[in-house]
Order: sequence, then C-alpha cells, then structure tokens
Amino acid sequence: MQLDDHLKNLLRELGHAITDTVSDSDRITGAICGKQKKAYDIVLKLDATIGLAKRDAAAADESDADLFASAVAGTAAQLEDAWKQANILDYRHTATITVRVPTGTLERFVDVRDRLAQVPAIQRSELVSLDREEARVEIRYFGDRAQFRTALAQRDLVLEGDAPDWVLERRAAAAQR
Repeated sequence: MQLDDHLKNLLRELGHAITDTVSDSDRITGAICGKQKKAYDIVLKLDATIGLAKRDAAAADESDADLFASAVAGTAAQLEDAWKQANILDYRHTATITVRVPTGTLERFVDVRDRLAQVPAIQRSELVSLDREEARVEIRYFGDRAQFRTALAQRDLVLEGDAPDWVLERRAAAAQR
C-alpha cells in the first residue's frame, strides 16, 4: 500500500499521541523510578505496529481526525486498564515493614512522613523512634511488596535494602548516596 504525505503525517501524529499517553502515565513513571538503581539510567523504548485497512463506504464518513482520535482514546483506555490490573490491591493481603528514614533535619523527615500519608496502599504508619540521624517507622500496607514500592515511587519515595535494614527516603536523596 502506498502512503500519501497526508496519511504519513496522520500516522506520525498518532505515534506522538501514543508516546505522550505513555509518557504521562504515573504507573510507568513510578515503575521506572522504583526500579532505578543509582548506577543505571532506565530508558523505555516501545515499538508499535499500526495496521491500515481501507474503510468501507459506511465508515468513510468518519474524518481522519476522528479516526485517529478514536485510536488514541482506545490506546489510552488499554493503558489505563493495564495500569488498573497491575495496581489492584488485595485488601486481604497485608504486610508490615519497619523502615529506617535518614533524616538529617526535621523538615526532611516531615516531608517523607507527609508523602507516606498520601500513599493509598498504607493502612497505617507509626513512628517507632527518632533521633538526629534517622527515624524508624513501622508501616502496615495492603498488597505485595512490588505494589508497595510502586505506590511509594508514585509519591517520589524509594524503598531500598533488605530485611531487617530497609531504607525509605526521597528519590533525590537516594540518588545522592
């Protein structure tokens, strides 16, 4: 099939719209940031195959703009459904974790505490101890550890380490270590 310049431009616009939809996804951003290690940058590259078929006379009334708007809306809906499936919390599954929050300043701890309060997966958090260098916080959350990390990453928080020495801090602070 030979593509004219108009159709090529419309396909390019569709590609840009799909890229923008993926780029604006909080779940994808959270997953990349949550898995990102200090020594590596993660680059997301997606390949899309776009099929073309001639429309029959009944569908010919739809403008190219409407057709591509419909394609973008369908792609966005599929991405949203995939995000929902990956983030459905099983409220029957709970876990408790005690984390160390490097503080340095009271403001730094308050910032992390406030971000924790915005994480929907957290059932409760309790300050266990606080000194000049760190706070220990016990957190009870819904879902599995991967979902918990993703939920934290969506609030710019990173959970690193292993039991019993879990460290929770802002992404920027973790990158500086």
